[in-house]
Amino acid sequence: MLQFPVPSAARCFKLGAALRRREVSARELLAAFLARVESHAALRAIVSIDHARATADADAADARLARGA
Repeated sequence: MLQFPVPSAARCFKLGAALRRREVSARELLAAFLARVESHAALRAIVSIDHARATADADAADARLARGA
């Protein structure tokens, strides 16, 4: 599983580029972000996550990338 600090805007662009190069999948990025949220009680207190929708969206993003979109 990926682990990384809270991303800056520059880091987000790098993660997006890695996603487009297929060095990491959207599902892997989602898992890393969910793990980050779950590991911080303060975030869990203010963040509500729809895991099913987030996973479906990540899978759809991976499918679009696989099609070359």
